[in-house]
Amino acid sequence: VNTLFRLATVIMMTPAIKLLERITLKLVPEKETVSAEPKAVEILLEERFLQYPALALAQCHTAIQDMANCAADSLSRCTSLLKEYSDHGFGEIEWLEKQCDNYEDGVSTYLMKASRGELTETENQDVTLCLHALSDFERISDHAMNIAHTARQMEQKSINYSPNAQRELGVIER
Repeated sequence: VNTLFRLATVIMMTPAIKLLERITLKLVPEKETVSAEPKAVEILLEERFLQYPALALAQCHTAIQDMANCAADSLSRCTSLLKEYSDHGFGEIEWLEKQCDNYEDGVSTYLMKASRGELTETENQDVTLCLHALSDFERISDHAMNIAHTARQMEQKSINYSPNAQRELGVIER
């Protein structure tokens, strides 16, 4: 009886699908996918996995990989900002730097909580390597932000690199 009821409901509602879709879209508007604020790293790091150091460290590795991608993206964007400055590009680098700061804070706190438990020697070494990687990626994003500030100052003061300096910058960028 339940199956027949559901089948009859589907058959009756099928012609009204487009109308129902329009009504739903008016009642529940779509949200923007890009947020103005950097995402919270805590979402990636489950507190319940702290009881299991191997799982906690695996989550940290994923978050650190995301942070590495963020730092690399920031560095690539700041070098292109030196060639062609835009306020929008500067804002993106600022956003990426905040994102890297969030990763560094969240993951280092999570690693400290994970290291309170019983860890093997290998897991202790892994925690140490993760903390070093975090500080390295944070430093990369800070350098990218410094380069972006330099690019903005060069734009404001109408300063350009000489052709020789542009070639050397291209070598460094590669």
